[in-house]
Order: sequence, then structure tokens, then C-alpha cells
Amino acid sequence: MKAETIIDVVIKDKDGNDMPLKVKRLTQKRISELRDIYTTKKPAYDKNGNPLVMNGRIVWSEDRDVESYSRMLLVESLVEPQLDDPELMEFFGIDDVVDMPGAVFTPDEIRQISDITGNLVSFRSLEDVKKEDIEEAKN
Repeated sequence: MKAETIIDVVIKDKDGNDMPLKVKRLTQKRISELRDIYTTKKPAYDKNGNPLVMNGRIVWSEDRDVESYSRMLLVESLVEPQLDDPELMEFFGIDDVVDMPGAVFTPDEIRQISDITGNLVSFRSLEDVKKEDIEEAKN
């Protein structure tokens, strides 16, 4: 089994100060599992309310809760802080781990973290991600 890859990154907080974090690259399998968790499949219907059938099979409609899916990608990608830590969740008064990113980070901080974790998901090398983070932090 391949060891988990964890990298140190730095984002800027709302005051412009460095905020060090540790993130990991999720496996494609885990990303697919999370996508499935936040996807609801139901039969598709025509304008008259009849189920759509194509080639003798029911046509399915998929609805994805993109916001919750994106938050869980962030939760599972972060190693430090560990957003699913029960004590941290209790401190913030949060019952559902999906709500932790919004309790801990500002929208801009979430965007920065999402950009980094998105780059990790895109299969770019960790060295490229680190270089881009350093360059962005300089600006």
C-alpha cells in the first residue's frame, strides 16, 4: 500500500498573515466515493410526469449536492487542522463535519484551500503545487 502524501502549504488569513496547513492528496477512489455519497439518483420524468424510458431502460436523473461534496473534499484533504476532530467540532459547536470549513475558515480562506486541494486532485506534481503556492504567497 502506497504511503499517504502530505505536504505543508501556507495560505493568507483575513489579515494577510501566513496560515500554515498540512494537506494530503485524496485517492481517485475516495473522490469517487464522496461524489457518490453526495449524488442522488432518481428516475427522470417527462413533462407529463411519465418516467422516461430509452432502449427499454429507465433514464436516471442525478442531482449532486456540490456544496457539501466540495466541503467534504476539503475536510478530508486537510490533515492540519483536522476538521473532523470531535473536540474541534465541539469547540465550534458543530454537529455535522460538512459545516466545519465554514466555521473555521473565511470564504476567502476556503477558496485558497480549495484551489490547493483542487490542484492536488488534478494530478499535477506536488513540486509544481508547492512552487505555485510559494509564488502566490509572494504576491
